[in-house]
Amino acid sequence: MCMKQNLAYKAATALAFTGLVVLELGLTKAGAQPASPRNSLTLQAQNQAIASKDAVTLAFRDAEISEVISAFSTSMAMPFLLDARVKGKITLETPGPISLDQAYELLVAALSLQGFAVVAADGYAKVVPTAEAKSQFPAMNTEATAAGLSTRVFQLENEDATQLLAAIRALVPATNPMTAHPSSNSLIITDTRENLRRITEIIRSLDRPNRNAIRTVSINHGFASDIAQTVDQLINRGSSDKGGKLPEHLRVVILPDARTNRILFQSSDLRRLSQAAELARDLDSPLATPGNVHVLYLKNAEAAVLAQTLQNLYRSGAQTVSSGSRQSSSLTRPVGATGNASQPNQGLSMSAVQGNGKAPTSSSAGAPQASILGPEASGIVIQAEPNLNALLIVAPESVFREIRAVIEKLDVRRAQVFIESLIVEVSADRAAEFGVQFQYLDGLNATGSSGFGGTNFTPRGGGANLLDLAANPLSASQGLNVGVIRGTVSFGGATLANLGLLARALETQGAGNIIATPNLLTLDNEEFKIVIGQNVPFLTGSYTTSGNSSGNPFQTIERRDVGTTLRVRPMVSEGGTVRLQIFQEVSSVVNQRLAEGIVTNKRSIESTVLVEDGEFVVLGGLISDEEGTGESQVPLLGDVPFFGSLFRYETRERKKTNLFVFLRPVVLRSGSDSSVITMGKYEALRAGQRSQPSPSDNVILPSLGKPELPSLDPASKPANEPSRSLGN
Repeated sequence: MCMKQNLAYKAATALAFTGLVVLELGLTKAGAQPASPRNSLTLQAQNQAIASKDAVTLAFRDAEISEVISAFSTSMAMPFLLDARVKGKITLETPGPISLDQAYELLVAALSLQGFAVVAADGYAKVVPTAEAKSQFPAMNTEATAAGLSTRVFQLENEDATQLLAAIRALVPATNPMTAHPSSNSLIITDTRENLRRITEIIRSLDRPNRNAIRTVSINHGFASDIAQTVDQLINRGSSDKGGKLPEHLRVVILPDARTNRILFQSSDLRRLSQAAELARDLDSPLATPGNVHVLYLKNAEAAVLAQTLQNLYRSGAQTVSSGSRQSSSLTRPVGATGNASQPNQGLSMSAVQGNGKAPTSSSAGAPQASILGPEASGIVIQAEPNLNALLIVAPESVFREIRAVIEKLDVRRAQVFIESLIVEVSADRAAEFGVQFQYLDGLNATGSSGFGGTNFTPRGGGANLLDLAANPLSASQGLNVGVIRGTVSFGGATLANLGLLARALETQGAGNIIATPNLLTLDNEEFKIVIGQNVPFLTGSYTTSGNSSGNPFQTIERRDVGTTLRVRPMVSEGGTVRLQIFQEVSSVVNQRLAEGIVTNKRSIESTVLVEDGEFVVLGGLISDEEGTGESQVPLLGDVPFFGSLFRYETRERKKTNLFVFLRPVVLRSGSDSSVITMGKYEALRAGQRSQPSPSDNVILPSLGKPELPSLDPASKPANEPSRSLGN
């Protein structure tokens, strides 16, 4: 401040003594001849301190920027700091006197054309390249009344700062910073103060309260949803030359209210708002051909199921014809008769005939039940048309309006659920057995006596019994079988091998690793089932002939699924949680076959769980760890150390099974969600095919190539067909 006062004092003193100051550039008074006709700034005031309101005349032609700034610094009594990169020449000329403030604004504009900006500071100004002016922190200015580069914050009251930023960005040079602050809904702009004044006026014009008006139209004869759809197609349809899109300020928001049967209109254009409301009133007129027969085309629900639901709802006085069998209906109207909503049965009769030729009857039996519609429910007929998935309803207009309101709430799109599952079963079996069997049988005859004795520890029929091997040595079971045969003996008319000793040793190990990944897509609250396995025959009965019976022997066989079975019923809640009713079973055929038939292993899980959309859930591990031992021996002799093994038969067995089931439900609420899942699975399958090596050519067998699925590009949708209304 002291520097500014000193400069002003010196300038005033110089003018007081000389009356006119002529600089090298030509600083002269108005009305006097300057020493040089070029490059002059002429002051109008004489013998007084220089003030901002003094009149000056500019006459700078191709003057150096530094010299012009020096002249202005002296005239304004304000220091200027020049960046080293501020170089060049400018021309500033005025035909007559102007104020010093106007001269300063011309200087700022001329420097801006040269790529420089003036940044105001406390008591001085800086001249820097425009590209770096934003880093110089220009002074905050709330009114933007002076020239120079400044920063201002605009607090918006009604419009969104982000959207308004895009609208006015073109008004600010690209080198000047401009940003939106969403949390405070503000705009921060750095620009020349003259430009900030223009931006301020524009923002004030745009940031005004929303003037959207609302109109309500009551519908007395038709349905609000139908009329709203028609009005929306006419009012909000854009022109073809604009891509079919209507400007946002011309759009009319149209919302039908089914509860009150009204239509709500909202728009900022009052003229178009009145047009939409008037069109809705014109469409709300009585039917040209009065009648009580209505047809509703369903969009999502099944006509037969919905008809049964309506039957239960309007049980008294309503007749619902099921679509489970062939049906035919006839409507007859006497010539000259007309229908009337207040007299629904006048001049109109309706009959529905089922496939058995009998007229339909009401589902209620015994005493009639009260209907929610009261006496108006009398004579209502509801028939399902399965071919068109439509409902035919005979009812007065007032009753039909209520029935249709119920149908619109039930006829909604159901979500689909895609369930990825992973079933893992790991099993390990191990068994060992060892034993010695012997017998003594010799010298059998019809009259003499002979000794007989031995040990027998295994059951007959398994190929490990001593007596079975004596009858047929080739029927030995698996494992190591060592025996001693001494000729043959006759017993009961049969010749047997004299098998005196049999030693048997066997150790088995088995392991299994079953992994199944069934994936299925189903509707909400619909059960799906998948079976992966074999259809195995099981013997359930047999018949054999006896004596002189003439019947033919036969066996009864029943085939059953053996493998992996998964049944799931998903139920989607409004919040995205999925309730799963799960039944999972893994069964397999045991390698060992008994005389009674086939033996199967079976493991199953049945549960109901809750899981979030897209999250995994595991159905615990079904772990089975079994260990068993068996021992058969001759009393006392089997306990003798070392030699007791000759009189024993030992078995050991251990089985371990581990079963896990992982599920991941994904809710698909639109067609695009289903398309994403489908394309992902399809491309994964193609990638698997491409990864398989192709067979190489040879002299005998040429390569036939490998099959590969084609690329599945989304097919273009056909042109939209004319939409049909929900009812008429």
